[in-house]
Amino acid sequence: MRNAVERYWIEREAEHTRTQLESIVDEREQIIKRVTDAIVEVDSDWRFTLVNEQAQDLYEMSDEDLLGRDFWDVFEDAKDTRFETEYRRVMETKEPASFVEYVSRLDGWFDINVYPKRDGGIAFYFVEVTEQRERQQELEAERRFISEALDTLDDIFYVISPEGDLRWWNEPMVEVTGYSAAELTEMRAIELFPEDTQPHVVESLETTLETGADRGEAEVQTSDGAHIPYEFINRRLTDSEGEILGIVGTGRDLTTTKAREQELRETKQRLEIVLEGTETGIWEWKIGADEIEWDNTLERTFGLEPGSFEGDYNAFAKRTHPDDLPEVEEAMDRSIESKELYHTEFRMIHEDGEIVWAEVQGVVIDQENGPDRLLGLYHEITERKQREKQLEAFVSVVSHDLRNPLTVADGYLELAQEECESDELAHVAQAHDRMKKLIENLLTLAREGTEVSDTEPVDLAALLEHCWGNVATAEATLTIDIDDEIQADRSRFQQLVENLFRNAVEHGGEDVTVTVGAVEAGFYIEDTGPGIPEDIQDDMFNAGYSTTDDGIGFGLHIVKQVADAHDWTIHVIDGADGGARFEITGVEFATE
Repeated sequence: MRNAVERYWIEREAEHTRTQLESIVDEREQIIKRVTDAIVEVDSDWRFTLVNEQAQDLYEMSDEDLLGRDFWDVFEDAKDTRFETEYRRVMETKEPASFVEYVSRLDGWFDINVYPKRDGGIAFYFVEVTEQRERQQELEAERRFISEALDTLDDIFYVISPEGDLRWWNEPMVEVTGYSAAELTEMRAIELFPEDTQPHVVESLETTLETGADRGEAEVQTSDGAHIPYEFINRRLTDSEGEILGIVGTGRDLTTTKAREQELRETKQRLEIVLEGTETGIWEWKIGADEIEWDNTLERTFGLEPGSFEGDYNAFAKRTHPDDLPEVEEAMDRSIESKELYHTEFRMIHEDGEIVWAEVQGVVIDQENGPDRLLGLYHEITERKQREKQLEAFVSVVSHDLRNPLTVADGYLELAQEECESDELAHVAQAHDRMKKLIENLLTLAREGTEVSDTEPVDLAALLEHCWGNVATAEATLTIDIDDEIQADRSRFQQLVENLFRNAVEHGGEDVTVTVGAVEAGFYIEDTGPGIPEDIQDDMFNAGYSTTDDGIGFGLHIVKQVADAHDWTIHVIDGADGGARFEITGVEFATE
């Protein structure tokens, strides 16, 4: 009976244990089925003991094909790879491992976790992360691209945490500050600035966090103590939910800008000194806004207190002589329409009622939507106009009061020559001719002055032939080696050419050869005469200078005056055959 009772309890205990084990196995199987990872278990002999459905789907093999088989026979391609290294290490050390690796057999990336089992085997759980891995690689490539792109900037780029620590920066930050990346990692942003400016920097960062953006200037203090002026633009950095992540910003080196500003200030100071010394004023008319600005010099010229000019077009118009205003407005409109230089002379009214003459020059400043401003200079020319008036009176005297007596003298000389022959009368005739030439040259200087009328295309060869015919050339020869058109005032240019031809014949002899040819940006007139001594070349263009007793001394002066009026440059050198060569440059060719 004792044996029967003991067997009963043993069998009952065994049944209970069997029931518990079945429950545990069933529960384990249910857990395994609910797990989404692929699960594989092998025993200490590397034989498959478990392959869940997810693993079977990945391997495209059933558990019937795998259970009991050697893992390394099934997956020979895993030998000598990281998989073998990690699996054997876990089995030997009984320590779990986790890694991400590419599985060539499955053509994908997997996150693998390996755990030791009590029976000496191992279990490994793996889930495919190919998409995540590719996305991560794309993000890393994008980060590298952005980082490399930002490193190519001249400006510094940075990210600052809400607490003010440097979180990220580009390579120029290292180059500019002189701090290594390791040093910057341990630094707060304000440590890059001198102590006396740090409160200002902190205020700017706080403003950025509060308002979203801020802009300012501060000097960066480098690792060796140098100070570099910078302009900073900061933006608040937030995530998709509006949580503040920090500040992102850029810094632009202002060293060159500051140097230019200083240079501009110095240039402006020098310009103001020059303008004040020459009584030249600056004005600006903002066309669309109808605002006119006069500087202090211009206000002082019209008897105004500094800053008291009303500042609009009407204020200018009421100070312009009413007879001249229509011409002034026409010149302004023409300049705005053609974009050409605005240049005119007109009368203006001083605060005390005095009439003054003004010479005004200006240039049109364009914007995208058209003419925006007229900017220019004002210069009072009242004295010059008075001299011109006196000159007009002088011209009247020369042309009338001198020519009339000379005409009468010529008449009496002709009567005297009819009644008798005398060498003395011939000398009188020569003196009359000299007086006539002198009067003509004086009139040319007085009437033409240093101005030219509108230029036009002038055929050089044709004009040279025409001028040669107007000069007494005796046996002289003209050679023309140029065939171009130039922009010139025809009548004034003719004066220049005829005077040079006449000078060549008078000084080179009746059989002189005169050649006209081209030089860079101009032309030359050369003769085969004796040339011009170097010691007189500086004086030869002065009015009244002559090397002959009967010379008047105005011919070359007129030549220089005509060249200057055209903004040409004239100088004399020795010709190829020892004669004089006059080179005129700065000429505008009509074909350009």
